[in-house]
Amino acid sequence: MDAHGFMCPFLTPMFLGFLEDRGAAWVSHDPDASVIEFAMPLDSLHSSRDFTEMLVLIGYEEDQVGYARFDTTAAMPSPPTP
Repeated sequence: MDAHGFMCPFLTPMFLGFLEDRGAAWVSHDPDASVIEFAMPLDSLHSSRDFTEMLVLIGYEEDQVGYARFDTTAAMPSPPTP
């Protein structure tokens, strides 16, 4: 997220809740880097466009949203180490 968007104490928890409600296996939030990493089971996976639309509905600007990687794999990746 550009402009330190995932440092917002109001909007960020809404997106984290969205991920958890959609069945994320794990969610890792690094507010200092303005990054959220998450893994979802393939049967509940959405497209990157769906995530962008949710971020816009929450209140983020679409041009601030970027994905370092949007990958689909059959195996659930391990969460990042803190």
